[in-house]
Amino acid sequence: NLYLGNGTSAPTALAPVTNGVVYSTGTTTWTTKVLVDTITKAFGFYSISAGDSNIVFEVRDNNITLREIRAIRTGGTSASINATRTRSGATVDLLAANYATTTSLADAGTEQNTSFQAGDFIKVTVRAISGTVTELFIQMTMEKNR
Repeated sequence: NLYLGNGTSAPTALAPVTNGVVYSTGTTTWTTKVLVDTITKAFGFYSISAGDSNIVFEVRDNNITLREIRAIRTGGTSASINATRTRSGATVDLLAANYATTTSLADAGTEQNTSFQAGDFIKVTVRAISGTVTELFIQMTMEKNR
């Protein structure tokens, strides 16, 4: 059960709602359907001084859409990253251009090839690096459409 109150009296038990959220002002109650699930996957490279890549996950369901890739670098001079999707042996980049990471967590740029299907493999790649990077963190946010 989800319990909501109006801030001045004891909460009232509301019935669960499938794929939705129940809102209450205390006098009025309504529901809103949630049409997507957010999925976040991340990977860290540690003490890296050369290009590398790792599979982050295998997509297990259809109707997954990539929404954002974010990255941050600690140490080193520079590190350029991208991510790839492999489907039926064909690999494509997920960023329109390699992203030169910074020491602040930031959006990695324009995504492309954002539709994922069951059986796709998603990989993060370090395309170029200068110096020894202490840590390189890459995070992908996706949505599962219902």
